[in-house]
Amino acid sequence: MARWLLGLALWLALGAVAAPATAQQATPTPPPTAGQGPTTDEVIPPPMPAQTISQVIRNAGYSLTPEEAAYLDADERLTERFVNAVITADLAVDMVNDPQVRQVLMDQLRAVTQLDPAALDVPPPPSLQALHQVGQLRREALQRTARAWLEGLEANDPFWINRGMDAYAQARQAEADWYTMLRQRLLSSANVPATPPAQVPTATPR
Repeated sequence: MARWLLGLALWLALGAVAAPATAQQATPTPPPTAGQGPTTDEVIPPPMPAQTISQVIRNAGYSLTPEEAAYLDADERLTERFVNAVITADLAVDMVNDPQVRQVLMDQLRAVTQLDPAALDVPPPPSLQALHQVGQLRREALQRTARAWLEGLEANDPFWINRGMDAYAQARQAEADWYTMLRQRLLSSANVPATPPAQVPTATPR
């Protein structure tokens, strides 16, 4: 679920600008007439596997170096582990008095507090160093959020969700900054001409 949210956020970020001309749009197949089942000519496509963030970017027509793709996928895997707890808290906020729901939420929050926000198994390439710093700040803010929420739940504070709001706001801001920086990186590479422009000859004075 977290991967879907990350992919959706990326699509929204890229949707603010025009995609490269190489991107193609598939023609949708018209639905069958009401009352008719699928014909022998119709093929039901199999479920699509989850795509990594680098695949989403490349499928949108943007280019990445192998080092950039490997780093972005590793960053996504680590960030998912922090985001999952936030999603659980958002879903459980109205059901937290249920003992089972409460225990699941506390277990996930406790797991986040024990993670290392910098524990990436792929180093960032120089082109994404600034992006890496913002991504780590986001994970650190999510960890502070999880710790504050967990402390509130352990103290049976009915307003536990309010304890982490400052840190959560910082995480949301870092997330927005991260996608803005990524979009700028993709656009800068998309706008670089493949070949240098031809020089216009200077007219010879008569």
